[in-house]
Amino acid sequence: MSFNSYEFALFFPVVVLIFYLVPGRLRTFWLLASSYYFYMSWNARYALLIAVSTLVTWGAALAVGRLPLSSRRARKSVLILALIINLAILYVFKYANFT
Repeated sequence: MSFNSYEFALFFPVVVLIFYLVPGRLRTFWLLASSYYFYMSWNARYALLIAVSTLVTWGAALAVGRLPLSSRRARKSVLILALIINLAILYVFKYANFT
């Protein structure tokens, strides 16, 4: 499914409508499931990539949240590591053919 397809023209309003119908805490899971469906409708193999990115980002957020506010350097290191991993995934699977 691409952004300029009829499928997306139906998919997007349905996702937004259900987003506003779902209670607060479940909205995050709804958007996550919708994102996975969107990527899997294009190529199911890439669901593993988005899963790795999701887990890295989620784990980094948990780690930053558990570190004390006084340990600014450690929190920044976790953030930078998560960014490097996510940007590496993006580079390898999107831009590596250009270089």
